[in-house]
Amino acid sequence: MEELVTFKEAVDTGSIMNASKKLGIQFSTANYHVGKVEEYFGTPLLDRTANGVKLNEDGVRIYQTVDNILGLLEEAKAEITESRNYIRIKMGEIPSILFLKDFLKKLQDVHPDLTIEVKSTSYNECVKGVNTGDVDVAIVGEACMNAGNGEGNDRNMLNHEATEICTDGFTLITPTGHPLSGRDKVTMSDISRYTMICLPSDYGVEMSIRKELKKQLVNVERKTKRIVVENLNQQIHMVASGIGIAITSKLVGAQLEKMGQVRTIPIESMNAERKLFVAFSRYFRDNDLKSDIISSLLEIAGD
Repeated sequence: MEELVTFKEAVDTGSIMNASKKLGIQFSTANYHVGKVEEYFGTPLLDRTANGVKLNEDGVRIYQTVDNILGLLEEAKAEITESRNYIRIKMGEIPSILFLKDFLKKLQDVHPDLTIEVKSTSYNECVKGVNTGDVDVAIVGEACMNAGNGEGNDRNMLNHEATEICTDGFTLITPTGHPLSGRDKVTMSDISRYTMICLPSDYGVEMSIRKELKKQLVNVERKTKRIVVENLNQQIHMVASGIGIAITSKLVGAQLEKMGQVRTIPIESMNAERKLFVAFSRYFRDNDLKSDIISSLLEIAGD
């Protein structure tokens, strides 16, 4: 299955590299998959050029067969999923903090017999899951939806049905009692004097932050006082414990400040917005459930 899917994506996107990016796998793996399909049929199926790949005469015949097989399997998979009343959801850590508890409650109220598998994970895992059909729904930041050649934009979900949930922003969070905690606003020069607690570079919110800092000619990698932690919970704990400060989601920061864990301070000249989306795999076809998921999330975001 994986080999056939990779072969089809290479043809549809025009190159093995594009297929690897869309599927969230290494180029070497994608190239191996295509080679195995050709090995199975006992003949080259693609003409490889400097600009990518295209089907040869044998490839045209085989592609149609592969396309039909995958289409039938997708239909069967969708029918089984619907008949089991089962849904798989992945979301970024920020959407998890903002929506997860209320979202699951609302969904269970409307669909009491629905079995829900949910996981909070990184941007890459959300994108890969939706693109391959291993996940039905992803709730993510806009780094997953963007297209282009910039950092974080090479693997996206533009080809999937998606709805904007809300608009977020960025804020500085500090421990209570920190020298910056009493300020009404801070500059990047103020921030750079203290230890920054950062997320891995493949996290969606981290990509969005770096994109905005790049506009201000700030190179995060060159900061001397910098600690990279594994996930958002660790980042929040490190800040609340007084280890350092961090730039994070404005909406998350507001929640943390209400709980007395941190102080939030606006960052001068960093007023960019970051949108959050719910995206559906093309294999998920329960339109009534889609509608209920979207309306639940919009209601929570509105509250």
